[in-house]
Amino acid sequence: MSLIHLLIEVSGWAGAVLILASYILLSAGKLDGRSPTYQLMNVVGAAGFIINSGYNGAIPSFTINVIWVGIGLFTLWQGRRLSERPGAPYLSEDAAAADAGSKTFSALPGLSGLDDVQPAGDLPA
Repeated sequence: MSLIHLLIEVSGWAGAVLILASYILLSAGKLDGRSPTYQLMNVVGAAGFIINSGYNGAIPSFTINVIWVGIGLFTLWQGRRLSERPGAPYLSEDAAAADAGSKTFSALPGLSGLDDVQPAGDLPA
């Protein structure tokens, strides 16, 4: 086995390990699907698959992993763009933690007055 062939095989296996590890961490709740770590693990893992499947002529695998990388890069770009914008639509970690498990709007700036509003279907007795 040549050195090039060995490196291509290693890139494929490393890609598989990265993608599986990211999925395990996501499923265990250790990573968020939009987190840069999760997306980078998938992008680098898919790049390993692209190298391996392209070399071995597995065109369907090559194609799906090119798309996989594109989705990951788009998500990273979109997350960065949204986080740089003032008033980004996502709660900070502190605000989300303060609001976890409750049915209150107080963690959202300007919406705390909605806590007193009753749904239209609930009529007072």
